[in-house]
Amino acid sequence: MYQRNPIIDQLLTMHKAQAEYIVRSTSSKLIKEAFTNSWNQLNNGSMDASTSSETIMFNPEQIVETIEKWINDFEVCKVVEEAKFNPLKDLYLVIRSI
Repeated sequence: MYQRNPIIDQLLTMHKAQAEYIVRSTSSKLIKEAFTNSWNQLNNGSMDASTSSETIMFNPEQIVETIEKWINDFEVCKVVEEAKFNPLKDLYLVIRSI
């Protein structure tokens, strides 16, 4: 059975808290729906933030900046994990060239 890296779990927990803050601060059902749909694809629990209106009042640049930071967080994790396999890749290339 696959077990997710604890660092990924920590990042997801932190990102979930930030997403819930965004949902609460906008008070928008539409924003909550967008985050919930994406969050459900990660199979990592549900969004707990409550909303009170259909109105969207927020700074989109802030949300974009937050999401871009999340993507960067996972890109860093990806690079670290890929680096772990470089020695195996190098060994494979040496064996293949023999």
